[in-house]
Amino acid sequence: MASAGGTNNYGTVFKLKLSDNSFTNIHDFDIADGSLLFGSLTIGDGYLYGMTRSGGVNGKGSIFKINMADNTYTTIYDLNDASGSYPLGSLIYDGTYLYGTAGSGGVNFWGTIFKLKPSDGSLEVLHSFNGIDGGQPVGSLFSDGTYLYGMSSKGGAASLGNVFKINKAGADYTVVHDFINAEGSYPQGSLVSDGLYLYGMTPYGGANTKGTIFKIKIADNNFTTLYDFNGTDGARPNGALTIAGTDLYGMTSQGGAATVGVLFKYQYSTVLPVIMQHFSGRLQDGSAHLVWETGVETGFNNFEVEESTDGNTFNSVARIAAKGSNSSYTYDTACLAPTVYFRLKIMNTDGSSKNSDVVKLMQNTSGSLLFYPNPAKDYFSVSSPKAGKIGIYDASGRLVKQLAVQAGVNSIDIRNLPAGTYFAIAAGAKFRFIKQ
Repeated sequence: MASAGGTNNYGTVFKLKLSDNSFTNIHDFDIADGSLLFGSLTIGDGYLYGMTRSGGVNGKGSIFKINMADNTYTTIYDLNDASGSYPLGSLIYDGTYLYGTAGSGGVNFWGTIFKLKPSDGSLEVLHSFNGIDGGQPVGSLFSDGTYLYGMSSKGGAASLGNVFKINKAGADYTVVHDFINAEGSYPQGSLVSDGLYLYGMTPYGGANTKGTIFKIKIADNNFTTLYDFNGTDGARPNGALTIAGTDLYGMTSQGGAATVGVLFKYQYSTVLPVIMQHFSGRLQDGSAHLVWETGVETGFNNFEVEESTDGNTFNSVARIAAKGSNSSYTYDTACLAPTVYFRLKIMNTDGSSKNSDVVKLMQNTSGSLLFYPNPAKDYFSVSSPKAGKIGIYDASGRLVKQLAVQAGVNSIDIRNLPAGTYFAIAAGAKFRFIKQ
């Protein structure tokens, strides 16, 4: 994205083809649909999602999407005082919701944390800052699958900013750490994580008042200042850190030999338990197949395969022992839901753990029926490619229920059936399920 320029001088979205460096301007903003683009684009379900800091119907920024197939632009939501306004970060996407922060607006005009469902444009404010618990959030949120972590550039106990977390459902807002001058102040950029710690930077404060690099242990919120800039090695760090192996990479906006900033790396760890090279999967005809590969494996016990049907709440479904460095792993399981999410919890020998990226799988059927969930309590669902009939039989083979199904997803009422084992049969497909 470009924050200015383009036909209307309000910014553009563009793409560049790596193979031949050909440039395409995808969209020119015209202030009515947004202006002053900020942050980065987020990819999900064939769309590019982004935010503008200003413009839109209310002049307070907008959230948009662009279809990657045909470059069609759509404004999903025009920000306002109630939702939060003037965002200073990027969105993150979990397959269902987009999550972000706004630097102003909300009930107390200290900014908000929000989630937006792109399928229908509905926005929910998860938290309105009040200054005491932080304010004017900056950067992008980080999600560990359950909690969202972020930073306030101001507010907090010492009015110097803080690090916070909140459940993705909007509950349990917690101040993880309030900054004081000695350890850094007024944080900028975004947090990054290796699964064990959160890492970030402050442009001010620290031992030399030139800014700091810090880490926070996710398990207990323990805060550590890793490095104090002194001017010669850089000052006023800006942007987000990047993790590569055992190093953190970043930039400062001032300091260095020419006093105009530096590029730096900081070795934050000497041992990386597991380096993931690849993690993917497919979901077809009621079966999920996961594949992943590792590079280095050191101080590592096992993987726990975790499954979710909503992308938020994950349950452990399998434990797979470590094989050693440069290994390949597979896992197969029956899965009848139309959409399912998987992640790997990497269990280390010191008792710590970290989560892999989440893989979202969507059912690819060969014209067959899908039955789910199993076990079922009051209802189960049947996804059918065409209309027909379904029969439900008890363990003795006696027909206990018969009804018509339509093409698409059908909800089958089984509340009147006693607990036990049953078989559902339709169009030659047979499904054994347990009624709870």
